[in-house]
Formats: sequence, structure tokens, C-alpha cells
Amino acid sequence: MGKTIWITVRRFRVVFALLMLSALPLVLALQPGAALPPGTEGNSGQAADDRQKASKANLPRPNNEQSVPSVAVTRLTPQRIIEYRESTAEIRPAATVDIYSDTSGVIVEMKVCTGSRVEREEIIGTVDQSLPGRPYLPTPIRVSMSGTVVSNVPQPGTKVSVHEPVLRIATTDRLEIVTHIPERYIDKVARGTRAMVRVEAYPDSAPSGAVVRELSPTVDPRSRTLEALLEFERPELLPVGVRPGMFARLHLLTGDSPQALVVPQSAVLRRSGKPFVYVLNRLTGVAELREVSLGIESNGQAELVNGVMAGEEVVVRGQHMLPDTAAVRVVETVIGTNGGT
Repeated sequence: MGKTIWITVRRFRVVFALLMLSALPLVLALQPGAALPPGTEGNSGQAADDRQKASKANLPRPNNEQSVPSVAVTRLTPQRIIEYRESTAEIRPAATVDIYSDTSGVIVEMKVCTGSRVEREEIIGTVDQSLPGRPYLPTPIRVSMSGTVVSNVPQPGTKVSVHEPVLRIATTDRLEIVTHIPERYIDKVARGTRAMVRVEAYPDSAPSGAVVRELSPTVDPRSRTLEALLEFERPELLPVGVRPGMFARLHLLTGDSPQALVVPQSAVLRRSGKPFVYVLNRLTGVAELREVSLGIESNGQAELVNGVMAGEEVVVRGQHMLPDTAAVRVVETVIGTNGGT
């Protein structure tokens, strides 16, 4: 029995020793600078290289693209830009006249009513100028202009005087527009200035063209505005039913540049009150801050008059945090300026 136990222990020691010998290369490989047994250098060296590559793969790598600001640019191409000023307006007859009786007396007859169409020299009523106890002396009431009756018509029996109008006639087929221009824009408006008019009562109709015919010689001291009269260029194209007294919205054309270099107003930066834009050099990839002069500014767009040339590229997005000169990465090229005309 004792001999059997001794043999078993001995066998166990032999197996343990063999296991330790087989694990020795792995233990040595895990110790930096340790010498490896012959024949194990290749395998352990390959394992060490693999571990080193794996550790390097896990380290953060510098990203040059992330460190360069991303911007969007637009190429400067000549295009049209229009400047206009919006104001309210009223439509009224091109001509209005008050009709008087030639004599004082009592109206005997009226042949018209409000809205009636009358022609020049037409007799529209009769006045009896006789006094009590005197013979009947009828006097006709004549109109001096063709048009439409736009006032209330007096009834027979009404007393009239040569100093008071009997009724009013207006040219409802010939209309004009009256508007009032703030004094800060007076220098931009003159006779012949064009405008587009949209009647509020007909919002779905196309705007009608108009032109300034008259300008008041004085400014209203209370409203600080200048009255302007405009006439329709094509009155026959007005919506059916347009009448005097209707409200309209007016867009006065105050500037027109057909060959302008245009950028969004958001691309223009202000430094010490002066306008600047960033101009991109494609060869170097550098955007440089450049002072410019502005022309027309309208509808979210700005005309660059000086400081740039056609064909150059201007940064339109991503420019607000750039230094005066900066390397940039172009991620988008914007075509056009979205509403410069």
C-alpha cells in the first residue's frame, strides 16, 4: 500500500515538471528584456509585435481635417439685383370735378343717381330760379366732364346755390395711385420712377406696373413724407372691379444694377463699421479677410462694388469665427444667391 502511494506521488511530480517546462517560454515572453530559450524567439517576437500594433491602434490619431474650419463658398458671377421700397397706397380717380348750378333755386328734376355714367355737356337736372309770385324759369344743370357720379344726388325740392356743388363726378375708368414717401427716401424717387402695385382686394392677381407722374413740391411737416402720384402703365390689365378708394401695396423701384457681384448679406462682416468678406484662394486653400464697398442691399442680398472681381470665391457660411487669414476646407459651393433679383 505504501509503495503504491509513493509511485503515484512520483508520477505526479514528473507530470508537473513537464507542464512547467512547456509553460516556460510564455512566462519569459511576458517579462520585458528576458532572454528566451532557443527556438522560441520567432513566435514570442511575433506576439509582442502584435500586441504593440494593437496598443497603437487604440491610441487617438491626429486628424488634420478636423482642425481645419469647414466653409461654404460662392463664385462671384455678374447678375441683376433690384432695390425697392415698399409702401402703402390708395387708388383714386385720375380726375374729379364738382358740378355747380348756374343759378340759385330749387331742384325740379334730377335725371341721374349715384353711379350713373354721364357725358360732357349732358343735362342731368333742372333748377327753378323763380321767386314766389314770379314766372317759372327752369335752368338746366350741365356737366363739364365725362365720368361717373360718385356723390349723393340731391332730391327734387332741394335748394341749391351757385356757391355749393350739386354733385361730384370722377373718372372711374382712369385711375391713379397716391402714396407718401418718407423723406429719407426722397432722393431715390423722381418722375418716371417705376413701381409694382398689388391691390389688396385681389391678392391672387398679378401686380400691375405703374410710373411716378407727379411729386409734391413740399414735404408734409407733420408726417415728414412727400406725396407722389403714379399712373398705371397698362390700366386695361387691372383686375375687373378695381374702384377708387381701394387700398394697395406699392413697391417703388429705387435701384437696379444688371451686372452686379452679389452675395448674401450674411456673408458680409462688419469690423469697425466697415464691410468685409472672406475671399478664398483655391491654390493655397486660404481664406483672406478683404475690405469691400457695398452697393444695393435688398431682399437679403448685397452688391459688392469694390474689393472683389468676377470669378473670385467668397465664403458665405462658416466665416464668423475665422481669423483674418485662415486655411479652410470647402465642403459646399453655393450656386447663385437665392433671391438677389
